[in-house]
Formats: sequence, C-alpha cells, structure tokens
Amino acid sequence: MSARRCLLHGSPLGKAIRTGAVLTALTALTACQSPPEEPAGELETPELAFQGQLVPGTTLAGPGGQGDSAGAPLLLRCRLVYIEDVYDGGLAPLATASRLVVDLRGKTPILPVAKLVADAAYAVGDDAEAWLAAVAGGAAGRTRELADETVVLPAGATYSLAAEADETVEDPRDWLDEFADRGPFPRRVTVWVSATASGPRVAVSVDDLDPDVERERALARLDEPNAMPGPAPPVEDESLRRETVLVDAAPTPGAPLLVRLPSPFDTGEGRAFAAIVELLDEPATEEARASAAESIAAAAANHEQLTAPLSVDGQDDLVRQQVLVAFRERGGRPALLLLAQESGAELTADLALVADDALFAAIDTEAFSRGEPAASTLGWELERAAWTVLARAGLQDELDGELEGVLLRHAGALARFPDVILDAVAASTDTRTLLARLEQEQRYFLEDSNPSARVRAHDWLVARERGVAGFDPLADRAARRAALEAEETP
Repeated sequence: MSARRCLLHGSPLGKAIRTGAVLTALTALTACQSPPEEPAGELETPELAFQGQLVPGTTLAGPGGQGDSAGAPLLLRCRLVYIEDVYDGGLAPLATASRLVVDLRGKTPILPVAKLVADAAYAVGDDAEAWLAAVAGGAAGRTRELADETVVLPAGATYSLAAEADETVEDPRDWLDEFADRGPFPRRVTVWVSATASGPRVAVSVDDLDPDVERERALARLDEPNAMPGPAPPVEDESLRRETVLVDAAPTPGAPLLVRLPSPFDTGEGRAFAAIVELLDEPATEEARASAAESIAAAAANHEQLTAPLSVDGQDDLVRQQVLVAFRERGGRPALLLLAQESGAELTADLALVADDALFAAIDTEAFSRGEPAASTLGWELERAAWTVLARAGLQDELDGELEGVLLRHAGALARFPDVILDAVAASTDTRTLLARLEQEQRYFLEDSNPSARVRAHDWLVARERGVAGFDPLADRAARRAALEAEETP
C-alpha cells in the first residue's frame, strides 16, 4: 500500500502528519509498505494434447514423399516451452529467415507474408542460449516446459512435435453476447524437422482461424451497427489456415535453433511458445535406430494404404458412408431414398416413396436404434427396420392401400401373416438370410388350400427366378403335387 493510499484512508500516517509527529509518521510509513508479493503459481496452460510423429518424406513433399534416404540418421532433441510474456532480447524477426510461407489448409497455398506467425522471432547458437538463459531467469515471466523429446531421425524422414487444443471463440459481430461461441476449432503449434541431404531443415506452423476473414467479419458488423448478427456458420465452413514457415537457418551440434511463436490459444496464461531444436553430437544406439526404422516402415505402410486407389467395393462403401452422413445431418425423404438405393435396400426404397411421416420417422428410429451402422451393414439395418415397422403396422391393421400393396409385393403370401415376418426378421442376420427364410415360407404356401395364398407365393418366387417349373397355382391338387415332386427329385 502506498503513502498516498494511507493518507486517503485516514491511516496512522495521515494522523501523524496532521499532528506534526514526524517520527510517528516515519514509523507509520514503514508499516504502510506493501508486504512482499506471494510467489506466482505455476503457469496455467491450455488443455493441450501433444503428438510426436516420425514419417517418411519432408515438410514440403509431405508424408510418403520421396526424400533422399542416403546418409546417416540424426540424433535430434525437440522441446516446446510455454512462455508467459513476449521477450525479444537477442532474437531476430523470423521474417528475415523465412525461406517459404505456405498455407496448405486455406485457399492460397503460397503466401507472400506470414499472418499467424508475423510476430515470430528466432535465434541460433549463442544468441539462442543467451535468450534461454534470460528467460530461465524470469525475463519473460513464468515458463513451463511442455515437451522434451529425443528421437533418431533417419535420412529422408521428418519428425513433427505438436501441441494442440480445440477451442471456441466469440463472434466479433456478437456485440451483445447473444449467441453461442463458435467452434470448437482445432488450434495447433507444430515444429517440423526434416533430414535432407544438406542437413536438417526446420519449419514451424500455427493452425488458427484466418485473421483476414475474421477482420472482414468484424468490419461487416461496423458497417451495419444496428443489424443483428446471424448464427455462426458451421465449423466446416469456417476459414481455417495452417501457416507453415520454412526457416532458412538450421541447428548444428552445440548450436541450437530457437523459434519463438505467438500462442494461438485463448485459454491459458501464456502469450508465446518457444520451439528449440538441438542436433546432438553423439551416435544413436542400435536400439534407437531400429525403433526409428520400424516407425518409418509403419508410417510408410499406413500412407500407402491411405493413398492406394479404391477398389470397386471401397468406392461403394465410401459413397454409402457419405450419403449416410448427409441423411443423419439433414434427413428428409429424398435422402432416405438415395441412401436405400445406394445400399441395396429395396423395401426401404419403395417405402420412402409412399410412407407417411409417422412411418418414415419410425423407420429412421428403428434403423439407428443399435447405433450408427457401418457402410457395409447399412443396407441390412435399413431393411431390418423397414420390415419390422411395416409388419408391426400390419399387425395393428394400420396399413393403407399403398402400404399394403408394398407389403404384398415384397412379402408375397406372408403379407397376411405379419407375425411370421417379424419372426423371420428376428432370426436373420442380413438381407441374404432373410430372403432365404422368406423363400422357404413361400414354398410352404405352394401347398396351401387357399388359392390366393398359392398365387401370391408362386408370383413371389417367379419374380425372383425361384419358381417351380410346371407349377400352376390354380391347377388341381394332383397336378400341383406332381410339379412339386418333380422339383424335389434329383
């Protein structure tokens, strides 16, 4: 507490001055001095996840790219440090050492200048060591080391170390705080190190919302101050960018490379990250080399699988999965019809054309009652739901003429026995086994005493090219029996 504050609050110091007791005033002044500040607690960080990844290829070529695999592996140490304040002592602007700036997520892949990392700075060797020593002494406030990884980097490969978190943000148009925050968005800080024929090459990147688009959003609100902001766009429609800077400087043994990056995270108490890359002047152990080679081989195999041409079945599964996503997000009769057609669900496709809203909703609910189906089982889940819902409606005598016609077409003689249909569906594991059960039931009806049941069963079998040769459902019993026995005879 200051002397001014003591006077304003009628402190002993004020009383002493008014009475002329100077000694008392000096004593009170000593008493009014602020007590020593409590030591600050540990620097609070965002809720970060960390990922270290070793992949074949280089930063520009991408995972699986053809890098120069000749040469000895490098022993590399990568660190990420979270920093409370921005400290520039001894650092040079990263723009002076930016070999290339790219944005592989946005609309413009090659950028003339950096935006997300415009305030980044770097140092190499003694300057980097001096900066780290100053920061360790408190020049940048509190710090917190988040990751410290030592890896073997084979020639032609890249190691990346990333800190990431999903965060929501306020819409700059929402002055009155009337709408939910946008997001969550994936924000990330990454350091990349590639082992090339000319030595290690370092790149750094930040993932965040495009600052130009955010500025335009805010200015649009200023142009129409009385307009109410509309709802935030979906996350997939937001302008995200990954700004990557290739650094035209490299670490050498005993001379680390340091890059200070602005923090893209709104949460946490820090304003910056420091990425430190050191090249260790010692040989890697055989065990470490073998582990690195195994990681590279696994990453290469995974990349090859992800980029291999799709088979016909793979393409069909992909289409079905995309249609399923569209149906679950937007719903609607046309989406269900397309979904049924793509997955081979014949009954569902017919019902999508004629079912009322209640039956339509019941099919939707039943189809996804056991969770989200895989693309390969989607057709069966739709058919199972359609048969179940239609048979239940038949048991309750709730089928109108159109729905009854659909059931007759697909169930044949079983259309008059919805309980049997439900039993067949419950006993089946896929569309093929259900159709086999239905066919078996139709053959039983070929010997039924009711002519209409025989006709429906016969028509069902003929429509699926499973009819009995020479069988006439309206012939006399002896002729019908002869045709059935002829089929049974090998």
